[in-house]
Amino acid sequence: MTEPFRDEPVAASGDVWARISVEEYLRAPGEEPSATPLRHLVVLNLGGPYRREHHWDDPPAVIHHTLETGRLAIFPAGHGYGCRWFDTAHVLLLTVEPSLLVEVAGLPAGEASRMRRVLNEHDDVLAHLMLSLREAIRDDPRRSGPYGEALAEAAAHRLTGYLIGAETGSERAARSGLPPSRLRRISEHVDRHLEGPLALAELARLANLSVFHFARSFKESTGLSPHQYVLRRRVERAKQLLSGTSLNLAEIALRCGFSNPSHFTQAFRQISGVTPTCWRSSARSGDQ
Repeated sequence: MTEPFRDEPVAASGDVWARISVEEYLRAPGEEPSATPLRHLVVLNLGGPYRREHHWDDPPAVIHHTLETGRLAIFPAGHGYGCRWFDTAHVLLLTVEPSLLVEVAGLPAGEASRMRRVLNEHDDVLAHLMLSLREAIRDDPRRSGPYGEALAEAAAHRLTGYLIGAETGSERAARSGLPPSRLRRISEHVDRHLEGPLALAELARLANLSVFHFARSFKESTGLSPHQYVLRRRVERAKQLLSGTSLNLAEIALRCGFSNPSHFTQAFRQISGVTPTCWRSSARSGDQ
């Protein structure tokens, strides 16, 4: 079973995002018979508190509880359960394929992602991401593009915190940083492409890592976020052009990948403490 609710959703993402979906339901009191979900399920209560009764198959158990407003319930893939609810329920359902969590967490390929059962969790970050995904599909799922994909991956990454077991591969790698060979590859690529856009996803692909894993590992290695690093490399290139050429500021901004001279001046001053014009004057007088 990939989806436990047999009602028609109020809103649904369909197959817009790979291996993850969002559906919104408004349901009268009722019951779902026992079944085994193929995906991890996250239920966010959008309405008032409502009473629930769960029948777990593994291990056998019956649990009564109330899902409070804004709280989450998480049901792991591969574990059968049935559910009865005694009040009207307005919920947002997030379903995630286990393979996505394995990938995002940096676990070895093919390893099972065992998830904790959660019945009344307070997690503002995951709730916010789920609500943002709902807004993306309400606007137009076909146009959500990279924004929707980034939200979906962020939600999956947040869910890795509910995995059972030892530290994930991404957590180990984030602490140890990138291997020197990968860091050198990234640095050389940045220097070769300073004139154009340098997307975080592009750099992550070069490192053969997820965006989140790459960003954390890169900062561990350099002390800077990828964005900060690229900005500093652009400013360093600009300094070379300011001192070694007679190019005007607009041309230097363009050659260093800044969108316009104003952005260039702002970034240069933020990092160097002076404007490009002042820096050029000092460099030519021998003060730099």
